[in-house]
Amino acid sequence: MGEMHNKIILIIFVMIFNIVVFSGCGSKDVIDTKLSFLNELEKSRVNFSEKEKIERIIAFYKKKLSNVENLDIAFVEKIRANNDLDFDAFVFDFKVNGVSQREILFIKDNFFFSDFASIETLHTSKEKAVKILEKQANEEILKALDEDKNYIITLGFGKKEIFVFSDPLCQFCREHLKDIDEKYLKTHTIHFIFVSVHGEEGFNRASLIYENIKNLKNDTQKLELIKSYYSDSINQEPLFQQVALDLKILFDKYLNLGVKYVPYIIEK
Repeated sequence: MGEMHNKIILIIFVMIFNIVVFSGCGSKDVIDTKLSFLNELEKSRVNFSEKEKIERIIAFYKKKLSNVENLDIAFVEKIRANNDLDFDAFVFDFKVNGVSQREILFIKDNFFFSDFASIETLHTSKEKAVKILEKQANEEILKALDEDKNYIITLGFGKKEIFVFSDPLCQFCREHLKDIDEKYLKTHTIHFIFVSVHGEEGFNRASLIYENIKNLKNDTQKLELIKSYYSDSINQEPLFQQVALDLKILFDKYLNLGVKYVPYIIEK
């Protein structure tokens, strides 16, 4: 009975409070009382620091993915909200057995979510955040390529300069290569880095390009040779295993820098 009695008193108090505070003619005292009440409600919420939010997100996913062995989750960086990005974006690295995957999460107050879209523009914020990350990654990739100039094969002399990580066994890379001809090379300067997502066979094919292109003198001959190794009908040749191994090591380096697919194209 005592508990029921307390509940009744609380209900009556709330009813009286609503009548006094939320009715009336909107005087300054009434408005101030409303605001004071709402502010007290807001203060009663648990406000986590940014560090605590990150720690709780990591704990959430570790619990959710507790059946995944050798899982490691680490916070990478924060992308601050700007004119394009409505909320702060937080980048996490999910790693399993040495293989990592970046995940972008957004935090607003005490809530976090993986994506949201604007009803006005119909664009998702994850797309915007990914573009920001790609721009940052591309700057690092171009900087690293200054150290690996021996692996860059350049064709053309046009003003539009692009870098392409390309795979001779990749169907999408083959489609991309079809659009490159002598006319294209007059308006573009294209820098090829030949790698592979198809394992040993792809790196062997790429090594043949590097070894056999050395003695060619003009872009027409070089482009013809490159396209020949992108076809399925090539003659068996002695393999350059050390070159293939070096290319595998090279590609691992650029995977870590953000080259996650082929053809990976950077416009400079």
